[in-house]
Amino acid sequence: MIPFIEKESERFKKYIGQLQSANSSGVYIWIDRTNDCGTSIINSLLDIKWNFEFSCSENGIFVLEARNLQDRILFDFFEER
Repeated sequence: MIPFIEKESERFKKYIGQLQSANSSGVYIWIDRTNDCGTSIINSLLDIKWNFEFSCSENGIFVLEARNLQDRILFDFFEER
């Protein structure tokens, strides 16, 4: 699991940059609401606004899947209270 605040760190940004370099395909975003609203497609991992609120996903989990279906990553964020 990744602490939610970590997604705004330089280390995390570097990691996302490395993922983008490894596969520059666009990405599908899967969250809780995907089953109701459909999936979203983003042109690049670098286009994701990583300063989103924790409440965008009720359970803190979302999946990014490369548009070319070659790679997938599951993010499991948590907030410390």
